[in-house]
This record gives sequence, structure tokens and C-alpha cells, in this order.
Amino acid sequence: MRNLFLFLSLPFLLVSCNSEPALSDIDKLNGYWEISHVKGDKGKEKEFSFNENVDYFYLENQEGFRQKMQPQFDGGYKTNGAKENVSVKKENDSIFIYYETLQDEWKEHLVRLTEEELVVKNEDGITYTYKKFKGYITDGEK
Repeated sequence: MRNLFLFLSLPFLLVSCNSEPALSDIDKLNGYWEISHVKGDKGKEKEFSFNENVDYFYLENQEGFRQKMQPQFDGGYKTNGAKENVSVKKENDSIFIYYETLQDEWKEHLVRLTEEELVVKNEDGITYTYKKFKGYITDGEK
């Protein structure tokens, strides 16, 4: 009986270990994100304990923009006004974020997306891990 339980539980365990996001998760991308660490293609890592800039994503129907923002201690934000057009597309079994400016185009593989964590990997093999930005005040108030 125990072996039967293990055998039946294995497919559920394997499915739950897959953290690959789905297109239905894309709304979680909306909001403010700050980089927590970066990992290079050769394994070297850099931690970020404080960020002067955060990324603001706005998407509707898998299209929108990303904008660099400077959080203020009063809860407001400043920006230089530059925006990158963003679209999200599924290719094979993976989701990619496409960015476009007047000068360049690139894409990142969306590795993980939850309410609190965003992980993307660029075409150079560099992995960026973000955490949801909740303001400079530690209680999460903006």
C-alpha cells in the first residue's frame, strides 16, 4: 500500500517542483521590482542590499512597458521618462519577455515569477533575481 501511495504521489510531486511560470502568471509582473542579486554565466554572483533605482512594469494583455524609477523616502517616485516597450510571448514551453527601444531590441527568458520574486535570464546567460519593492520604509508602506 505504501508503494502504491508513493507511485501515485510521484507525478504530483514532479509537477509541483516545476517553477516555470505560465502566461496566466504574467499579471504578477506588474509593479515595482528591485534587483536582489545577479549571477553571471560562469557562476559569479553579486548581491545588492540597496538600490537607488527600481524597475516598474506595467502590462495589459501581455504588452506594456518597463521604466526605471527612483523611489523617494516620502513614498513617491521620480523618473527620467524613458520607457522600454515590453511584450510577453510563449515560445515552445518557455516564456520570454521582449524589450524594445528606439536603439535596441532584446529578450529575456522568464525563469520564475511569483508575487514576491522575479527571475529572468538574458541571452548572455546572466540571471537577474528581483524582489518586489515595497518602499524604503521597512513596514512595506509606500
